Amino acid sequence: MRNITSDWIFPISSKPIKNGLVSVDESGEIIYVGEMDKTTDADLLEKYTGVICPGFVNTHCHLELSHLKERIPEKVGMTDFLFKVMLERERKEAEILSNIKDKEKEMIDNGIVAVVDIVNTDFTFAQKAKKNIYYYTFVEVFGFDPRLAYTRYTEGVELKWKFNEMKIGSGSLTPHATYSLSDDLFKMVMNDLPSPNNYTIHNQESWEEDEFFRTKSGGFTEFYDSLGIKTDHFTATGKSPLQSILRYFNREDKLLLVHNTFTNKEDIEFIKESDIDVWWSFCPKANLYITNKLPDFKIFKSEDDKITIGTDSLASNDTLSILEELKIIRREEKSIDFQNLLKWATLNGAKYLGVDEKFGSIVKGKHPGLNLIEDIDQDPVNLTQSSRVKVLC
Repeated sequence: MRNITSDWIFPISSKPIKNGLVSVDESGEIIYVGEMDKTTDADLLEKYTGVICPGFVNTHCHLELSHLKERIPEKVGMTDFLFKVMLERERKEAEILSNIKDKEKEMIDNGIVAVVDIVNTDFTFAQKAKKNIYYYTFVEVFGFDPRLAYTRYTEGVELKWKFNEMKIGSGSLTPHATYSLSDDLFKMVMNDLPSPNNYTIHNQESWEEDEFFRTKSGGFTEFYDSLGIKTDHFTATGKSPLQSILRYFNREDKLLLVHNTFTNKEDIEFIKESDIDVWWSFCPKANLYITNKLPDFKIFKSEDDKITIGTDSLASNDTLSILEELKIIRREEKSIDFQNLLKWATLNGAKYLGVDEKFGSIVKGKHPGLNLIEDIDQDPVNLTQSSRVKVLC
């Protein structure tokens, strides 16, 4: 058994413990967490400087796009970014698989123990079968042309069946984004499984989405025109993208909205009135990479128990590190409490996935992984821009 102490232990589900003790067995199970046990032999203590917290939960990743690192220019805007991903994503399979393996290791080295991963192919399946990390895999479906709705739906179903046959974890179909499915395809995806079910969707990542739904103008009308996709079937709703698509989801479902860069107070109030179980995933480094714009974190204060953190893909990031995402939020909005930041990065994501009996908090009987965050501010305790993570178990 290992007995580990540091300046602070943040169990997350309980108050921080100054100079506390956490004991783990060889499997990583938490045997004890609390005040220092005076009977513990000081020579057997592992002593660290910094904050010990649970392993991180990454609630938005596209691991299969890891080969696109540094291939997409920064700050090109949403529609140009989508064009460039479409052009660049086709590479030799050996290159793609090698990058998947390497970048999974990067996530492990950065203290990530569980991942919500988005797929359009089967490239990540063999790596996931090794079960180095807990994955929930969403098979992403998109197609704006209603004539292709059934084809796109069946392609998604076939990929999901392949995933299920390999028995490599949990997963389901999900819509890609607010703007990328026809009404017919949206309904097919949502009817694929009975409620309750988990879903995730790219939400309000760009201003162009808002223009498209409110007035059927702007970047996305040009985007579809350039692809030869007609938009005759689409009618502007006069409402935000989020308010326009929420009607597809049921109250029993868990809906994880990703990015939320242009979500406003009215959208949040609309969700509360709808009584749908909505969760949020922030990926600030990707937001800066694509649009150079961050969400207004202050307006999400009432959503504190439903906020999670993702990395997005290396097409729109230079790291797969939850800590680096937290540092961006800390720099942008200093009023957010450190305990809350860590909760967003750990327990909330585990609760969304329904795996909080194992991950997300340092509690006796759990196997959450232990991260040490070094180089922190001490009074009050918080991140610095040079903070770094070390995996303890």
